[in-house]
Amino acid sequence: MQGAAESPAGSGRTVAGLAALARFPPRLLVLELADQLATHLRERMIEVVRESLQRDEIDILGHGTMSPLAALGDPEGVYPVEWQEQLIQLCLDADVAIEVNEAYGVPHREFLERALRMGARFSVGSDTHFELAPLDKTDAMIRAASLPHERFLAGVRVRAPG
Repeated sequence: MQGAAESPAGSGRTVAGLAALARFPPRLLVLELADQLATHLRERMIEVVRESLQRDEIDILGHGTMSPLAALGDPEGVYPVEWQEQLIQLCLDADVAIEVNEAYGVPHREFLERALRMGARFSVGSDTHFELAPLDKTDAMIRAASLPHERFLAGVRVRAPG
């Protein structure tokens, strides 16, 4: 049916045309569209990381949870546990460390704790292109998540460039 759309109420019913959408409260419609966009962004992030890990010889996944979704608030709500575990597993399968980023404070503590429990390795990143400043935020993130120093890369490439 041309112009049909799924009901924002989540019933699975199809409504016809924009006139039909006008029956739904604007807030509900906006929330439904935002949820669909967030789901699409998370799925695409996983696809991009998977493709990169297969194609590129990387040692560290930087900014793993950095996206427009981060602006929505609580990262545990924005990035469901299943999504986080999928991202972490991709890194584990490819022997890629997860960056703890000074400049943006990502990933959040629960993600780091989850990654540690799953067996991930870590790296520190500052995003500085100039003089390296103290890594106070990163140090606090590492302490808050109880990440042991032996789980961090030692400053050498994991794999030789091919």
